[in-house]
Amino acid sequence: MTGMDRTLPPETHRPKTLTPQRDDVFWSIPWRRQGWLIAAMLLGTCVRGVLLWQYSASSLSELYRADHAFYRQWGLAISQGVWSPGHVFEQGPLYAYILGGFYALLGKQDLFLLACQMLAGLSTVWLVDQIGRVVFDEWTARIAAFVTAICAPLVFFEGLVMKTWLTPLLSTLIVWLLITPSIRNCNW
Repeated sequence: MTGMDRTLPPETHRPKTLTPQRDDVFWSIPWRRQGWLIAAMLLGTCVRGVLLWQYSASSLSELYRADHAFYRQWGLAISQGVWSPGHVFEQGPLYAYILGGFYALLGKQDLFLLACQMLAGLSTVWLVDQIGRVVFDEWTARIAAFVTAICAPLVFFEGLVMKTWLTPLLSTLIVWLLITPSIRNCNW
């Protein structure tokens, strides 16, 4: 028997099926691939909801001290048309202007403000998941998303009238913008 006479084993002669396997169909549905992310976001929503509910039932919900009072007063002044405090900024003005816009549109509803901050903070979970998928792998992204969803300092600062909650959100947004494949390929 020469090398030319060899035949391939019978299983290689079998034609490949054109229909995808059951697992391929299951995981090709976009919402099923994102099931872990959806679960992490739901967990984060529940954690933030419990915190907001407990905070609204406590006497701390009407207590404003130090930075809380400073930003709240500054935001209320901006909502009434006072755009500048008349002196050098002691704190970064971004959050004060966000508060001013919120108060001008919706009034002095701090619980609703905190709920909006917490919902915006949930986008950090999505951003961390996306960064994890690009930089590492899918499992790392899943674990990172769950940790971010229940991370106590993130949730705590999202529940305060303070600018601190913006830092993780904006930082992860900048990292995501820098490493996203579609943006990474542009010429700037």
